[in-house]
Amino acid sequence: MKIYFYLLVIIIAIITSFFTSCSYDNSVEPQEKGEKKTWILVPDNQTLSSEIGLLTEKSINGETGGTIEISHSIGKVQIVGNLYIPENAFSGNLNFKIEIDRQYTFQDFYPSPYTFQQPLKLDLVYLNVDLRGVDPSKIDFYYMKDAQNFIKANYDYIKIDVEKGILVVVGAELPHFSRFGWAK
Repeated sequence: MKIYFYLLVIIIAIITSFFTSCSYDNSVEPQEKGEKKTWILVPDNQTLSSEIGLLTEKSINGETGGTIEISHSIGKVQIVGNLYIPENAFSGNLNFKIEIDRQYTFQDFYPSPYTFQQPLKLDLVYLNVDLRGVDPSKIDFYYMKDAQNFIKANYDYIKIDVEKGILVVVGAELPHFSRFGWAK
């Protein structure tokens, strides 16, 4: 488990050195009107499956906050990250569940719907995603407003490297729980 954490730290350090190429500034507020988008496919697992997604679960006390480490793989695709829960984001204890979809680059966060007193922060890296033929300027990190509309999430940094198959988001704000991920 610590190997994945160190891998995440190394990857983020390498990627931040490339800030000037294919990086996007997202300092504006999320759009109010939803957009019609499609989630990015995880090509290693294109067959439909009735299996539940990959789960990460942890109980957190809202007054003290905490961190949930995420580490999964789907074939050759690796997913690593951290969900940071700040102090006083909610009252009492809450059982968190993060379900990584096996076919697309999105995550369902539970309990949902749930709105926090202050946003949680998500750092998430997908490695070895086959992005051939995908225009990186069309990819961004979104959450689902409803079944048809995507809203661009606030974040500190995003990196899309089509050639290397890397998707990175750092400091994505999760003011509530729903479905978050990369879409085009």
